[in-house]
Parts: sequence; C-alpha cells; structure tokens
Amino acid sequence: MRLRTVPAILVALGLVTCKARTDQGPRLQPPPSFESLMDTSRWSAWQGPGFTISHPTNVTVLPDTDRFSGFVGTAMRWDFGRYQWLRIAFSTLRPSPTKDLGHFVDSTRVARNTDLDPDWRLAPASPMSLAGLRAFELRPNCGDCVAYEFYLDLPTGWVVASFSLEQNAPYTYEQQEALYRRILGTLRPSGS
Repeated sequence: MRLRTVPAILVALGLVTCKARTDQGPRLQPPPSFESLMDTSRWSAWQGPGFTISHPTNVTVLPDTDRFSGFVGTAMRWDFGRYQWLRIAFSTLRPSPTKDLGHFVDSTRVARNTDLDPDWRLAPASPMSLAGLRAFELRPNCGDCVAYEFYLDLPTGWVVASFSLEQNAPYTYEQQEALYRRILGTLRPSGS
C-alpha cells in the first residue's frame, strides 16, 4: 500500500511543479511588426534630465551604466522574449568648464584606449549634426555586434546616447539602426 502512494505523490508533485513554472513571470508579447514599431504617431514622450525624447510604447525605463562609456544614466528597454530585446541608453553630463564637447569626447576616447587591446581601440570621433544639435559619434568595438555612441551638445549640458545592434534582436541590423536613429532624431532640449 505504501509503495503505491509514493508514485502517486511524485506524479502529483510533478504536475504542481509544471503548473507553477508556466505561471511564473509576465507573459511577453511577440515583437510588433517593424512598420508598426516605426509609426511615430503611436510613440510616447519621455522626459530625461535636460531633454525630452519620443519612443515606441511598452518600454521599461531603468537606471543603468552604459556598457561602453561607463557613464551612469538611464536605459530604455523593450523586451520581446528570452534574450530578445532592444535597448538604448542615455546619460547626462555637466559640461566641462575647460573643454568644449569635441575636446571632451577626444580626451574620453584617448583615456579609454589606454585600457583597450589595440584591435579594439576607438578611432577619432566624427563630428555631425543630430536632432539639429552639434554632436560627435564614436564607434566602440563590441565583438559580434555593431555599436554607436553619440555625444550631443545641449544648451543645458551634454547627453551621451548609445546603442548596439544585436544578433539576437527580433529585427535586422538595418531595422535596429533605423529605429534608434529615429528615436535620437526626436531628442529636444527641455523647454524647447
């Protein structure tokens, strides 16, 4: 009698365990089509320190340290499944009283290069205009991804924005880059 009870208990425990595993955590929605993700009429605005930016909905905003620059700031993340997400990070910096943004970016690049393998060293920044603002672009080497860092000169301070194009994302590299650049194109200094 006792031997028959043990297998019945084990089967019951197994069913309870399986049931509990399926009910854990939030259920993630499948990734939206790229076209709907790019539809800015569905986007929301987010107020960062000193700037406003628009972005697709269903985002998680969390404190984060940028994986390339090491600057502390905020990351916006869209989760679509296990190891499938999109992420863009923002940090706000106080302007240097002795350097303009171009000199700051170059000194940051030089300092970072001292700790990098020669094959991974950063090339000089490219000056550009982004969202109508003076900006500089650095291209960190991240192995099997493609990475971008943008340093923007706002009237109230400097903003560093970074993203990488990942193989495990639900969109192609071209789509990821187009989305991130569209998000950055909405960046406006606060009060403008």
